[in-house]
Amino acid sequence: PSIVATVARTFGVDADTIRHGHGGPERMLVAWLGCYEGMHRLRTIAAALRLRSSGRASDLIRVCDAELDREPLLRIAADRCCDLLRGSPPPGLHPIVPGVTSTSTSAAT
Repeated sequence: PSIVATVARTFGVDADTIRHGHGGPERMLVAWLGCYEGMHRLRTIAAALRLRSSGRASDLIRVCDAELDREPLLRIAADRCCDLLRGSPPPGLHPIVPGVTSTSTSAAT
């Protein structure tokens, strides 16, 4: 499964709501998982979340790191997403969205 789909499933929301939303723990967690579990580049994460810059993806990851230290429910959600993702392909092969991987965006640039 894709990271966005996994987070959507965990939070009980639609994947398009995460992709097209503004802020929120779901988008932070997608960015964080994309970086640490999916090993994606910031520009791939930014594209998946429809962000204007890779710097914004970096900001989401940094904020999520801090929130994971403070928010036990976010930690539980992150653990659940990791469990679901680890039941599928090994790290580095999790698409942020179906059909988009770090290797496919790297080849295009």
